[in-house]
Amino acid sequence: ASDHPDVTGPPEPRDGRTGAAPGRIQTPPFAAVEAEVARARVVYENLDASAALQLTTDDATDSLLASLGLPAAGGAEYEVAQQPTYPARAVRMKRQVEELCAWTQEVLRRSEPSRDAIFADVDMSTLDAYRESTAPIRDFFWEEVIGKLPPATEPMNPRSRLVYDEPDWTGYEVILDVYPDVFASGILLLPKDLRPGEKRPVVVCQHGLEGTPQKTIDSGEDHYNEYAARLCRRGFITYAPQNPYVGGDAFRALQRLLNPLGKSLFSIIARQHERALEWLSSLKCADATRIGFYGLSYGGVSAMRLPALLEQYACSICSANFNDWALKVAGWDHPFGYVFTGEFEMPEFDLGHALNYAEMAALIAPALSWLSGVIKMASPPTKSLLASTRGSAATTVVSESPIAPRSSTSPAAMTSTPRVRSPSCTVTSTGRRKSNSRRTSPVIAPPASPPSLGHT
Repeated sequence: ASDHPDVTGPPEPRDGRTGAAPGRIQTPPFAAVEAEVARARVVYENLDASAALQLTTDDATDSLLASLGLPAAGGAEYEVAQQPTYPARAVRMKRQVEELCAWTQEVLRRSEPSRDAIFADVDMSTLDAYRESTAPIRDFFWEEVIGKLPPATEPMNPRSRLVYDEPDWTGYEVILDVYPDVFASGILLLPKDLRPGEKRPVVVCQHGLEGTPQKTIDSGEDHYNEYAARLCRRGFITYAPQNPYVGGDAFRALQRLLNPLGKSLFSIIARQHERALEWLSSLKCADATRIGFYGLSYGGVSAMRLPALLEQYACSICSANFNDWALKVAGWDHPFGYVFTGEFEMPEFDLGHALNYAEMAALIAPALSWLSGVIKMASPPTKSLLASTRGSAATTVVSESPIAPRSSTSPAAMTSTPRVRSPSCTVTSTGRRKSNSRRTSPVIAPPASPPSLGHT
């Protein structure tokens, strides 16, 4: 054991080099080193290899020489017959980094055949055969790429309160328990023209980076275009979840804590959405067979992953995000990538060899997959990107507007029903606020009686 140079943090930003991940490297206390060696010793003993693990301090050089079968130095300095001449440290470091970059880029370029091989045995003869043959790939994606957490362990315990009361719709803030200290939350919008016993399709409207459910409802921001509220006015039930990619580097630090466990931020998000789907399906006014997903920007990241994992989503719209994702994350010589930006949480487990966005779209199939918004290709379309559904029954539609015009063709799985004024899906809530007012740090208390959003 010996000290190593301390790294007190990332280098200072400079032109072309900003957004480095926070953190520092420092020599741990010797007691911590002893504790780790003690933990490791148990493993070595189980392998009958106790002698192979040694903790040395002052006599480290002699111990190293002895392990190599050389005589101990005895405190003397070994003489070097001829001192080699090396290039300057900065030159050597630059050369080594360039070699590493060249290697990673070559691996990236050769990754597409690996993805093709994963889908080589998919049976496209019938929809049932397609679903059955892609099920193992879905399991692999969830367990090995995303990282799979156990199902929710807590009762759902839904709590809600009224937060919007508009002429055409009402909105309710909702909290659902998932694990101890982990919950799912969002805002549910209900059209006021719901008829008794009627079931409407649901659109899950997912915000982008540093967003909130309110961003999709009444933020006034052009890129969101209040699409959750606009869809509700058209007759859809909408639900805008809060995803945890907020708080600057706080959520990125969570990603780094999860990665050594083989998990990621979407390990948590997937279970939160699974719980939300369970709750939405319980609403008497919601059609559980027609629940679609519409994600914008970072919400588009969700739109490619969550419907690929959670088969109940009948439709997925990826807005302003669909891309050659492996290249965007790992390519270092393109201006659109994440290598030199602050989004250091973007890398995923061997994604390039596993599932790019084309393959994720294939897992979403046979559900309908839409691409919405202005699409800028990261590179010329590859074979797998052009065949994004790999011959399945799914259809990819490109729309120029987050809200398709009334005359355009809508996904069959998400067709709205005519609106008739007679509300039947109500909520027992514990609070109320006027529309368009802002609120910070909301605290939602359980109502005196269970909410009556139509669930039993």
